[in-house]
Amino acid sequence: MKKIKLIVADHDAAFLQSFGEYVLSSDAQHQFDLKLCTSEESLGRYLESDEHFDLILLKPELYKQEQLHSFRGIILYLEEAKKDIETNQQLFKYQPITKLLSDMLSLYYEQNKSLDANNGTTGRTSIIGFYSATGGAGKTTLAANMSRQLAIMGKKIFYLNFEVLNSRELYFRSDEDKPSLEVFYYLKAKPHQLMSKVETLKKHDPLMNVDYFDWPTNPEEMLEATKDEILKLIQAISATDQYDYILIDMDSSFQVLSQAAFAACDQLFWLLNNDMQSFHKTNELLKNLDQLLGKGHGVQEKIEYIVNRFTGHVSEPFITYDFAIKGYLPYVQEWNPLVDRDQMMSHPHYTQELLAIIRGLVETSKEGAPNG
Repeated sequence: MKKIKLIVADHDAAFLQSFGEYVLSSDAQHQFDLKLCTSEESLGRYLESDEHFDLILLKPELYKQEQLHSFRGIILYLEEAKKDIETNQQLFKYQPITKLLSDMLSLYYEQNKSLDANNGTTGRTSIIGFYSATGGAGKTTLAANMSRQLAIMGKKIFYLNFEVLNSRELYFRSDEDKPSLEVFYYLKAKPHQLMSKVETLKKHDPLMNVDYFDWPTNPEEMLEATKDEILKLIQAISATDQYDYILIDMDSSFQVLSQAAFAACDQLFWLLNNDMQSFHKTNELLKNLDQLLGKGHGVQEKIEYIVNRFTGHVSEPFITYDFAIKGYLPYVQEWNPLVDRDQMMSHPHYTQELLAIIRGLVETSKEGAPNG
């Protein structure tokens, strides 16, 4: 994950101290390599060094043409009165630092980067898909638990739900009042601004420490998106360079959203419920992948089969399907009925088996730990 090299320059030492303390004590420390300046002299020393900087956020009075004439990054200005903000290079200084950072990143992405439909992802973000040929196989439970465990490991995660009837709000929640559905307007009408809108329209779950989009069940705009548009959305999230993993929770129906996710993902966790219907439908779908996706799709090389609700053995008829099973998640009696999110995130046996899957299939530097 690439850090943005940022200089913040202001005569107001108290503001700089608050800004710096927030960045160093929050997830923003993973986004920024931060330098703070209280004078023209200290700003000049950084600019005269051999170090490259991406972004300068400064009080207008500190702008000196002779210092900044050769700067190749983005320059944004801190204004102390909202009435003075007239261009897209100005930000209101006296607002919550979380909002200031969000607005700053939005302007940075909008001015510094454009997303072309033919561009791929940056290569720094791994994209993991979750799929099942049958509904109710525990796909979202797996995606949510893996999001949480990867976040515990220190990874930056974006959870992307492409289910037509999604259950995202059972797992990811935020008090932020900024619905994400506007993403699809920019996807169609202003794609060059899409990357900047990822920053302003995403939400963050502080308990799960995961970012996500909040859109309603069965949104018409999402269902009308083309495969290329969905791929562009995934690329936009990846191109921000903020995330180690994008986890895509796919719909079991084989529509455009799922097809795009199949094409974009680097790994595909395919859940098999421990029953004949799940194995049979998976087998039938695999037989028809060439017809559905076109030859040369390469999906089968990405698949990692996971058996869910495992009770200790797989019945003999299931074995004849010859799927190479890479992991087994246990049947959890306590989840019948499901009461709340904490139950789904704190079962020691499920977490133990999930961590074994993560260690075997995902490159990580730290081991996660059960919650609760």
